[in-house]
Parts: sequence; C-alpha cells; structure tokens
Amino acid sequence: MIRFLAGVIFTLAVVAAVLFVFRDAVGTAVGVQRITPLATVIEKATPTEKTVYAEAHPFVQLTGSEPQFFGLLQSDRLLVAGGDCTAGIDFQKNPPRFATDQKGTVTMMVLEPELFGCGITEQRFFDGRGLVPASQNLSNTLSNEVATMLADAAVRSGILRVAQDSAATKLELRLRQMSDALGAKLTSASVQFAKR
Repeated sequence: MIRFLAGVIFTLAVVAAVLFVFRDAVGTAVGVQRITPLATVIEKATPTEKTVYAEAHPFVQLTGSEPQFFGLLQSDRLLVAGGDCTAGIDFQKNPPRFATDQKGTVTMMVLEPELFGCGITEQRFFDGRGLVPASQNLSNTLSNEVATMLADAAVRSGILRVAQDSAATKLELRLRQMSDALGAKLTSASVQFAKR
C-alpha cells in the first residue's frame, strides 16, 4: 500500500513538473488567456509615420492688373485655379506620448493636425478689360500666389477640424483593436491634442 501511494505521489509530482514547464502551451490549449500588459498595446499601436487624416479640394480666383504703354493703358488678367490639399500629423517628426493608470485607461497625447500643403491640379487664365493683353509676367505673379491662396481656402473650409476629428476616431480605434488582438485589459482609450 505504501508503495502504491509513493507511486501515485511520484506520478503527480512528475505531472506537476511537466505542467509547470509547459504552462504557456497548456494554458493556451485549455483556453486560459494571459493578460497582455498595456505597455505592449501602446508599443504596437504607436503610429510612426506621416499620416493624412483629411483632404480638401478648393478653388480660388485671383485678379491682377498691370500698366501698359507708360501707364496710359491697363491690362487685367483673371486666374481661376483648383488644387488638392491634405492635413494630418507627422508622427515621425512628433511622436505621441501616453498616459496610463491602474484601471486600464490609456490616453494618447499628440500634436494637433497641420496642413501638409496644396498641389495645383488646374489653372486657367482669362484676359479682362484692356486693349492690350496682359504680359506673361503678370501670369507668373498670379501663379506664385496660388498655393498660398489654396492653403488659406482649405483652412477656412475646416480641413484642420475634420483632420482632428478623424485622427481622434482612428487613433482611439487603433488602441482598442490592438488591445482586443493582444487580449489586454483596456477599460478606456482617448486622444488629446496639444496646440502647436
């Protein structure tokens, strides 16, 4: 009887040792989920690239005049131009910061979106009043002002506000999706924007 009990105890000890050594594999096999630290979620969810969160397609009109024939005449030229503008956050240049607490709350702190720039997609010139057509110099002067005018129009249209709303939604979703994928305990996720 004593030998039998000793054998049972030895067998249980061997099984316990095997379970201890292979606890991760066994835990996975029987459905035991290990909680991933929030630090891992933050590391995986941290954006690192320049990201566009909003686009605008403004049109602008510019009018210019120049004197002709020693100021005796005047020529006008109208420029109608359209462009594509983008706004977002350059995470490579300005990485986000994070704050966490013991309750599983994560707050991502990023700079507010900026206007990346505007590209001219089309422009047309029209001669206005005057007996003499405007010169190419006037056209060049108007063309040099188009990018700034398009950028101003994009900002007035609300591109930065749209970019901020989009960034907040996508960054928070990114934190939650990564938390779910890694099995971490995330009770709350939010994004805060700092002024430039």
